[in-house]
Amino acid sequence: MRFNRQLVVGGVLTAGLVGAIGAAGYGVRHVAEPRPTPAPRFGHLEKASRAEIIEYASQLAFDTSYHAIDTRRLTPAPGKDPRSEPLVTIAPEIGVTALSDADFTGGRIVLRLTASGPSKRYGLAKGENYIWMDQVSGELRAVIIPADSSIALVRQSVRVLHRRLNAKVTAPRAQFRWNDLLQREIIWYDCGGACCEMFWRPPR
Repeated sequence: MRFNRQLVVGGVLTAGLVGAIGAAGYGVRHVAEPRPTPAPRFGHLEKASRAEIIEYASQLAFDTSYHAIDTRRLTPAPGKDPRSEPLVTIAPEIGVTALSDADFTGGRIVLRLTASGPSKRYGLAKGENYIWMDQVSGELRAVIIPADSSIALVRQSVRVLHRRLNAKVTAPRAQFRWNDLLQREIIWYDCGGACCEMFWRPPR
């Protein structure tokens, strides 16, 4: 399994998807009380083939309702045409808010990125790409997984913003938003009873 490692100190990730039903994984409307995102059959990401990962993704359901998704054009490299990067829509797996801390020990795909075209700068394929999240040596990590196996996986760092103050409150619905205020590729998501953010930094 090939990885491009991009270590990031922090950031803000709010991801929303205007997701269409993809070749791998399918779209659904918001579910009030979703089941937790299912675990994959393979044990660890590094031991799985890309075909096994995409087969796992095809069994998941991504929320394509209005309040769950968001779309933006990725930021180009300095001096490049603003339209040189694709539009990317983010859609959450419907059960991400029902996951526990323990669920991330083995890892889960938590969202789908649908790109209007390929992006070498961000390591995306045209069409479906996925974000996997797990714990490695006690630390959370996120991995971008293009459905196109010719494109390497890209590792990103994750930080926990805060824990829910009241465990008895209703879990928030899965929502992902691009952080347009900071003009950065930043994604926020629920991660096992906490709010996490991933700063998606492209190579220099």
